[in-house]
Amino acid sequence: MQIRHWLGSLVLVAIAGCKSDTRREAERVDASLSWVATAGTVTKGWVENRLPVRYVERVLGEAHEELARNDEAEGVRIVETLRDAVRRRDAAATREPMASLLARWSALQQRSEQMKSQ
Repeated sequence: MQIRHWLGSLVLVAIAGCKSDTRREAERVDASLSWVATAGTVTKGWVENRLPVRYVERVLGEAHEELARNDEAEGVRIVETLRDAVRRRDAAATREPMASLLARWSALQQRSEQMKSQ
């Protein structure tokens, strides 16, 4: 009897532990959305002289890693461009990638909303 209970519990745990592909994709999109927003926020703070360069470089590095981990190639490319501009202390060079980042955020937001409505 104990073996049957144990096997039943094991099956329930295995079923509960498996996430659907849709759920994993939704989590990936939401994580990417968050990191894209974070990259934009810290870059804007640096351009407005509210955040120190080292902090912004560190956060953009983390954003780069997390976006790469989530297979968000477009976000990675944009963050690389922002990191280069910050590294060069060239605030003007952030304008175009910030516009691209906003467009990417909008696309991810739309994708996230679509996935949640399914």
